[in-house]
Amino acid sequence: MGVTANVGLTSGGAGASRAADQGLAAVDVSQFLDLLIAQLANQDPLSPLENDQILAQVSQLRNIESSNKLVDTLDQFLLIQQISGASGLIGKQIEALSQDPNVGRFEGKVETAFVDSGKVFLTVIDKVTGDERLVALENVTAVLSPTGPETVVGPGSVLETDQNSTA
Repeated sequence: MGVTANVGLTSGGAGASRAADQGLAAVDVSQFLDLLIAQLANQDPLSPLENDQILAQVSQLRNIESSNKLVDTLDQFLLIQQISGASGLIGKQIEALSQDPNVGRFEGKVETAFVDSGKVFLTVIDKVTGDERLVALENVTAVLSPTGPETVVGPGSVLETDQNSTA
C-alpha cells in the first residue's frame, strides 16, 4: 500500500506556479508538512528531491502564508477605519440609500453604529417619516451640514453649496 502526494510545485512554467499558489492557498502549515513528509517518504530512491526543490516548496508556502496574513490584517484595519468613521456620524444628519427598495434615498439623523458579520451598519431616524432605518455604511451618500444644504462629504455625491452663501 503506497501513499501518493503530488504537491506539483517544482515543475512547469509560470502558469503551473500560479495554479500551485492557488491550490496551496487553502492548505495550512500542518497539512503542507504532512504532504511534504509523504512526498519524501514515497519518492523514487533513484531520483530523490534536491534540497533546493524542498526549500523552494517551503519558501512558497511561507510566501502564501504571509500573503494570507497580510490580507487578514488589512481587512481588520479597514473594518476598524469603517467603525471609526461610522462612530463619527452618530448625531449627524446624513443622506443615504435605504435598504428598503420602496424608500430609495432619504435623509435622517444617525442614532447608532454597529458591526454585523464584518459589515458596518447605521441606525438612522428618517427626517420625514420618523421611522428607524438600517443603512449599510457604504450606502451613505452624504453627511449634511446642520446649517443648510451644504454637503460636507459624500462618496459618489456631487458637492452642493447654498446659493445664498458668499465666498
